[in-house]
Amino acid sequence: MPKNTNVIFYSYLRGGSSIGSEVFNLDPQTFLWYEPLDAFYSAHFGIPHKTIPGNLLYWNNVTKRELLYDERRWLVSFFRNMFECKLNELPADLFAHELSHKANQLRGFTDCYKNINETITIETCRAYTIPTCGRTIESSIGEQCHVVLEAARRISKSLPAETGASFYLNDRERQKYTSLLQQTVAEMRVTLHGQIQHALGDFIVHQMCVNAMYAQVSKCLPKATEICQKSRLHVAKVTRLRFDELEELTFLYPDLKVIYFARDPRGIAYSRAEVGLVKSARNLHYIEEARYICLRMRNDIAKKEILEHRYPGKVLTITYEFLVRHPQIYAERVYKHLNQKAPEAWMNFMKRNDKAAADSGPFGLVRRNPLRTAIHWKRKVNVLGRQTMTHRCQSVLEKLKYEL
Repeated sequence: MPKNTNVIFYSYLRGGSSIGSEVFNLDPQTFLWYEPLDAFYSAHFGIPHKTIPGNLLYWNNVTKRELLYDERRWLVSFFRNMFECKLNELPADLFAHELSHKANQLRGFTDCYKNINETITIETCRAYTIPTCGRTIESSIGEQCHVVLEAARRISKSLPAETGASFYLNDRERQKYTSLLQQTVAEMRVTLHGQIQHALGDFIVHQMCVNAMYAQVSKCLPKATEICQKSRLHVAKVTRLRFDELEELTFLYPDLKVIYFARDPRGIAYSRAEVGLVKSARNLHYIEEARYICLRMRNDIAKKEILEHRYPGKVLTITYEFLVRHPQIYAERVYKHLNQKAPEAWMNFMKRNDKAAADSGPFGLVRRNPLRTAIHWKRKVNVLGRQTMTHRCQSVLEKLKYEL
């Protein structure tokens, strides 16, 4: 197996990261993991997928949340299994997740998986946990869902196998496996409290559902594993991570490369409002959103500078605005950072974009005029709004060399 380079493509929601990482998706020698941490948090905390990154990493999107000890340990193991192509050790959620199906190198897996009759969805399994865990990281941690889900994984091989899309335990089985789950939680030296004590049976059924989903997924993994092992670049495109956690990954993988892909935070804030990720662009909620974004970006940039000082040459900082102005140079700089040659398919893709009849929607990749999209916020935000966002984000804008 050839030596590969592991890469973290680090960015922000509505920061242009989909088109920024597409250069890797067009490279047949690259295995791209597309937003894998969405599936990670869904699997370990029992919450719905597509949870907004700020709601995972910050309390109420404002105060930085310190990651749990087990959460850090799970994250390291998760990245290790991705980078070392141990696909069978990754949560089934990752492969059943619709975002993973955007990756070209998983196309063979996706075609195989779609041919399975009655595929079990993540939503089917989460229906058993959401009533207890809720839909946020706060409610999940408060109910100790991560503890019970981990305990259920530990006893997963003891549970009855189900092959269909419905799951049932009679009273005797429910009592038997609930007692086993309680014993496992006790061995973890955790005392449960609150609603979850009365919902352990639901977590047993949830694990049975996950086991059945994994049985389906595993049928299609061998080819994906082979492609992963042959790829020269392993890239994880993430928006649900903080720079704080990269130092531990750097210790584990000294040759790890990081691409910090930024966008003007004022543009990010307006874009989030425009697509409905914050309450209303019309009511100026993007101004408050800019404050939240810049709190996170300030922290990330400070941690990035520490990492750059300790490990010169590890981090490449590049922006969405640079990409749309200089797509060829963008690809060359990114691949030079990785000591590789940029794929020719990238410029063909960008040229097709220019000739497209229309954009492919707010979450699509096709932009007839990507520069116009990047600076769209400047035409829409009034003078007061721009001044307020600029004041709140001034240090970030100066660090990233944006016009004030």
